[in-house]
Amino acid sequence: MKLSEYVRNMRIKKDFTLSALARKLEVSPMFISKIENDKTVPQSGETLEKMANLFGISYDELQMIAAKSKELLRIENAKNEDISSFRLSLARAMVESDISEKQLEEIEKIIKNTGNTKVSITVSS
Repeated sequence: MKLSEYVRNMRIKKDFTLSALARKLEVSPMFISKIENDKTVPQSGETLEKMANLFGISYDELQMIAAKSKELLRIENAKNEDISSFRLSLARAMVESDISEKQLEEIEKIIKNTGNTKVSITVSS
């Protein structure tokens, strides 16, 4: 289970609002929202310890869940960077050649369907 799912499930089970949980953990509601939406993982051992105590789970177990989620988040961010770089390459290719926007969309769709984000674009004149 990812930390985002665990925190959301436990917050709901304990009948806490985002704000109530944030107050108990001494963080912002926005921070809790980012955790629940897979945008961040707490870096502070203190926050994880408070969370573990509040949810009735061992600190070590919660830390393992957080570490796994942190690695998944790192992989997702790297993938997004690859995709952004790919899109930039496609945009350059479009500007430097006669590729239409429709053709560009088709190329991007093909690449997404193969799951290969590490693609090099070469434009020939």
